[in-house]
Amino acid sequence: MERFRVSVERTTFPQVGTMTVSLGVTQMVRGIFIATLLDYADQALYHSKHNGRNQTTFFEDLLEQGLVKTEEITLGDI
Repeated sequence: MERFRVSVERTTFPQVGTMTVSLGVTQMVRGIFIATLLDYADQALYHSKHNGRNQTTFFEDLLEQGLVKTEEITLGDI
């Protein structure tokens, strides 16, 4: 994902010039409901956006640093 981010940053797009991208990433783990994984990736994305943009943030790194918490979403919660 970091290589993708750097590639976007280095590309000149015909209609807009240069642009950047912020990414939130989480590890897919068997047995964790997809809505939970999307929530984890979303938390990482918003961390990227609120902490300088143009970066890749991994949910697991944030969890290790105590900056986010896990809250599993179950089927009945949707």
